[in-house]
Amino acid sequence: MKRLLLTLMIISALFGQQYDQLFVGTRPLSMGGAFIAVADDANTITWNPAGLPGLRRTEFTTTYADLYAMGITQSYLGFVKPFSDRVALGFDWSNVGFDDTELLYAENKMNLAIGIQPHRKVSFGITLKYLMRDMQLDGTSYGKSSGVGYDAGLLIQPLKNLRLGVGLYDLGGTQVAYEDKSTETILGQAFKLGISYMPIDGLILAADYGDRYHFGAEYILASRLSFRAGVQQDVSGAEKILVPSSGLSIKFKSLIVEYGYESHPYLEPTHRFSLALQFSPAVVSITSTVISHNPVFRSLHRYYESETFLKVGLKNISDADLPVDVSLYVPTMMDNPHSQSVTLPPKSEEEYDIGVSFSSDVLTSKKATFDNLVQPEVKVTYKQGGEEKLAQKKMESSYVLGKGKLTWSNPDMIACYVTPADAVVDKFARSFIQYYTPVLNDYFGRSNLGRGIILYDALGTHGLVYNIDLETPFLDIADDKTAFDTVKYPGDMLRDKIGDCDDLTTLYGSLMGNLGIETMFLDVFKPGAGHIFLMFD
Repeated sequence: MKRLLLTLMIISALFGQQYDQLFVGTRPLSMGGAFIAVADDANTITWNPAGLPGLRRTEFTTTYADLYAMGITQSYLGFVKPFSDRVALGFDWSNVGFDDTELLYAENKMNLAIGIQPHRKVSFGITLKYLMRDMQLDGTSYGKSSGVGYDAGLLIQPLKNLRLGVGLYDLGGTQVAYEDKSTETILGQAFKLGISYMPIDGLILAADYGDRYHFGAEYILASRLSFRAGVQQDVSGAEKILVPSSGLSIKFKSLIVEYGYESHPYLEPTHRFSLALQFSPAVVSITSTVISHNPVFRSLHRYYESETFLKVGLKNISDADLPVDVSLYVPTMMDNPHSQSVTLPPKSEEEYDIGVSFSSDVLTSKKATFDNLVQPEVKVTYKQGGEEKLAQKKMESSYVLGKGKLTWSNPDMIACYVTPADAVVDKFARSFIQYYTPVLNDYFGRSNLGRGIILYDALGTHGLVYNIDLETPFLDIADDKTAFDTVKYPGDMLRDKIGDCDDLTTLYGSLMGNLGIETMFLDVFKPGAGHIFLMFD
């Protein structure tokens, strides 16, 4: 009988007051109930619905506790579903009950909440709740009732590591109606103000003010293990009861196991247990990808490496700066993807310029002599909640043209085939100039004209022959800006000893350049009579 009377007194203390509803969640209550501005898990449905859009994940949570080891059980289920990066819904159910042979008490509450984030620094939310209560003594019901109430919340983040929160509960008071049609206000309108601060990564300090003072802290170690502690105390009253609490949690990928301990000065401690599943969606998405050059000419690889090669649009829906690695892979041009680090601003959608680096054998591999239709791929990797995340996108197919290809729509491309530093070119040019040094000195006064004549004769001695390119003769395609031409590198031309005017001219220009003589191409784009010449200083 004494236990029954004590239980009735505790139930009355828990549920009969008209200032504050009974809050839930192992993690929030382990932090002394300082959670209004933290509001970053599914418990925020009850605490502050403004925190819902900030979760940006689907989450399921459940909590169980035996309050004060008195057989008064508290059960909780919560579910959050985001519908965009700015809107999320939450639904939860909580039950507090006591059941023995004489006394039965049950309170069920269901919340339907919506949170909206119109700006990355501000969010708000509202909650519609439905309550049902019943008390039975020896099988007879006393006071079966139900009613509807409303909560609201606000969350402001003026700084990256500072959050302010407001919780408004039971707006206008929450009434229940009994079976005899009478009504009663069982929960008076209440509020809580909260602040949370993160001085270093992983450490959260929080404080709330309402009908009690709440102080709490949490430290997250390696994104897997969390430790918490807190305290709460009545603001007014003859005896301001101090209630300390603590807890910890372990995360296994999407599963979180939590334990909480709350100590009351006059009652047995309360142990809370929670399980949560967090299915975090990717906060980064690739919105667009455009390669600045299509088709891709192998011979322009040095030019590509000095300029922007890829423009990629990236969207970050998180509320924090997010470092990411952007990688680009172009088949047949790379052994390994080119990677570049970028920091995405919070709540942003921007376009970024990405460079490129090709394999060292981009011109010498077996694939380099062929044209290839390839499908480049962009990947973005980053860390979210301690886990590696990936966003990737296959791009539209691009043509990678063989090492000898160019188009006369951009005549400057011919300069890529002038390679004065090539070892074969260097040996050829200097050996002939050295051999004919007396002639150069006696007849030409070591002039550039003399060097040009000696190199020209040397090419004839070497056995070079002019022959029209059978597939793409320069004189026919010089005026066609859509056709692809083939040009030999000087080393290849010295080996093959036969080529079109563009092949011979690039070889001659390379030999002159090896001797420090400035040259310039003179192209004549005349239908049926196109030609390319070389001028030198």
